[in-house]
Amino acid sequence: MTDDAATGRLVVDALERTRLRGSALIEFTFEASVAEIPAFGAPSERPGDGSLRRRSTGAMWRGALRIVFWGLRRVLERVTQMTKGVLGVLDLQGHRCVYYPKPTEAELVVGDQRWTGAPGTAVDRLPARAASALQPLWLIDLVGGVVEAREHPRERLDGRVARRFSARADLTRAGAAVSYEMAVPSGIEQLGDLERIRVDVWIDDDGYLRRIRHTSGDASKGVMTSTLELTELGVALPPDWSRIPRSFRGA
Repeated sequence: MTDDAATGRLVVDALERTRLRGSALIEFTFEASVAEIPAFGAPSERPGDGSLRRRSTGAMWRGALRIVFWGLRRVLERVTQMTKGVLGVLDLQGHRCVYYPKPTEAELVVGDQRWTGAPGTAVDRLPARAASALQPLWLIDLVGGVVEAREHPRERLDGRVARRFSARADLTRAGAAVSYEMAVPSGIEQLGDLERIRVDVWIDDDGYLRRIRHTSGDASKGVMTSTLELTELGVALPPDWSRIPRSFRGA
């Protein structure tokens, strides 16, 4: 076993140790950076080709497309702002979590399914959708597929000293460790990419996971970064998961 593989095993051991605590309060951050929108240049026809009307029409369409892309960017900026610092609770042994993007809206994830609705809503009244790779539970499961890692200098993390690791995870191995289907992150183009999922992990001096960060996408199209903070371990869980829990503190 290489040093990187042995360090990877240390990261997986930290996951197993953390799962034994049963639950965690979480803070989940999702950030999206949009690729630079290309400028729409001059008409393709050479000077003298076509009519003034055709050139004017082309300019009008280019202006309209600029407005559309500007609006899309503003929407993505608003989505990023809404999801930053979302609080929730994670059931580490039951493979489920709930977090609250808005005061009147929650996202419940159980295995490979998710429901979105007002807290207190019965789950069977909401449409079920496939869970994505941009959610807290997916990040936890991904750590189970780590095959090698390298350690960096220790950092201060929320008042604790934490060890930081840059790791490589095998998504097929991570999926084999759970009883449900795991989502595939964006940016995957070849089968071998599933064996090279990059993830950063922070572990405290007691051997527990404290932060997980994954970046997906492509710099030419847009990059998405999701970060999961486990702020408190061994907390009370909501007693009823048949409804979207009203509180992330177990009440």
